[in-house]
Amino acid sequence: FTTKNIGWACVGQGEDNITPIAVANYYAALANGGIRRNFKLLRETEIDKGSRIMMESTAAYITKALTPLAANQIKCKSFAKTGTAEVDNKPSHAWFVCALTDEKAPKYVCVVMLEHAGGSQNAKKVACDYINNNILTKGVRDK
Repeated sequence: FTTKNIGWACVGQGEDNITPIAVANYYAALANGGIRRNFKLLRETEIDKGSRIMMESTAAYITKALTPLAANQIKCKSFAKTGTAEVDNKPSHAWFVCALTDEKAPKYVCVVMLEHAGGSQNAKKVACDYINNNILTKGVRDK
C-alpha cells in the first residue's frame, strides 16, 4: 500500500490483501507471546522453535484488547476479531479469527472467511458454533 491510503489500511479497508493463513499465523504468534512459528500442513515430530516478531508485552496488550469480542460466545478463554471486507458492488466478505488460550482447551487458531456473506457476525456464528461444538471438550469450563 502507499502512504496515501495508510489510514484505510489501519482499519482493514482499501487495497488490503491478506490470506486466511496469514491471519491465522499472526494470531498464533499473539497467542505464543509474540513468537511466530513456521506454518506446517502436517504435524512433524520436531516443533519449530519460532522467531520473535514482537515483544511479549505487545502481544499481551493486543491479546487483552481482543479478548472481549470472543468472551460472549466462545466457551473458553480466547481472543478474537471480526472483519468485513468490502468487494466492489457485491455483498461483503465476512471474516472471523479466534485463538483459544484456555489452559484446559486445545490450542487452536480458527479463521472463517465467508465469501459474499455480508456482515462479519455471519462468520463469527459459524466459527463459534464449530469451536464450541467440535473443538472444545466437556472438560473445558465456561468463562
